[in-house]
Amino acid sequence: MAEGAKGINHRLNQWLGDGDDHRIVILHNNPDEVLAEKRFWSGRWGWYSETGKVVLVEKWLSECTLADLAPYFDRRPAPPHC
Repeated sequence: MAEGAKGINHRLNQWLGDGDDHRIVILHNNPDEVLAEKRFWSGRWGWYSETGKVVLVEKWLSECTLADLAPYFDRRPAPPHC
C-alpha cells in the first residue's frame, strides 16, 4: 500500500472515531461482496457497521436521486456568506 493511502486510511479511521456524528456513506451496488474484504476495513467492518459509522447505499451514484441520499446528510442550513 502506498504511503499516501496509509495516511488517508489513518486519518479516516481517526475521524470516524472522533465524533458520534461522524460517519461515511458508501455508494456501491454490492458492498458486502467487496468492501468488507478490503485492507482498510478488515478488523473494523463489524464495529463500523454496528455503530452506524458506515452507511451503505446499495446503488451507484448514477442510480441515486437526491431523495435516496438526503436522509444520510445533515440538513442544517449553511451559514450566511459574508
